[in-house]
Amino acid sequence: MTTLIIPAANTTSECRDLLSQLLDSIKVGGYEDWKVGICFDNCGEDFIDYFKWKYFFKFWTVHKNKNLYFAANVNSGLRFVERELPGEDYFIVNQDTILPHREYLESMKNGGLSSACQVDLSDELRRDWGEKLNSIQDTEVIRNPVLKFPGFCYYINSEVIKTIGYLDEGFRKCFDDDDYCIRAKLAGFPVEATNIKVHHPIKREEGKPSTTVAYSLNDLGIYMARFRLKYSIPPDIKHADFNQWILNHHEFTPEMKEN
Repeated sequence: MTTLIIPAANTTSECRDLLSQLLDSIKVGGYEDWKVGICFDNCGEDFIDYFKWKYFFKFWTVHKNKNLYFAANVNSGLRFVERELPGEDYFIVNQDTILPHREYLESMKNGGLSSACQVDLSDELRRDWGEKLNSIQDTEVIRNPVLKFPGFCYYINSEVIKTIGYLDEGFRKCFDDDDYCIRAKLAGFPVEATNIKVHHPIKREEGKPSTTVAYSLNDLGIYMARFRLKYSIPPDIKHADFNQWILNHHEFTPEMKEN
């Protein structure tokens, strides 16, 4: 069984439009027997009611006006599913995405973690590209072992959660994906990037974020420092080399399962 967990935040019209486009792509993408949970964070009743009225999914996880931030919001969905539907596999999908047909997304599945390939398109092309993504085509899946991947659309095998636990909620805005990937690698799970294309806008200009909860350079510095501290990374090791250094100097321990 498979569940889509969508962390959604705030009530701006842009966020509503982005989430609507994602849910529209799910409606036409062959996901009828999948469960879809939306974890609303810092959202008002009107915002939530709009989606409850327009879309009908297998279950809802609702949090409003709690400012959980990304990792905690994702965990709220994972814990809900683990409690109600143990043994599920999961896709974590940001609200500012458009998904391909289910058969493509399913081909991402492995025995650990895997990610999609992000493609950035203009606003005008989003809906049209969503329709093309959800037409049936042949595609050859390419898998590449990686040390980490961006956490906008990724698959989690249920065994991963049993072994390494949930996302570290101390990484509120970034580095939660770096941390989860390295914990999975240390525990012996495959971590792979695939060529399955998912529309996800990429931030290009400072002050003009294309994601719904963009982080600042100050946030990056704060959580990078926390990541260094968590794994005792020396100051001379560059960001790009963090995960390889950790693999060379750490082994998985049961304590890593806890956030």
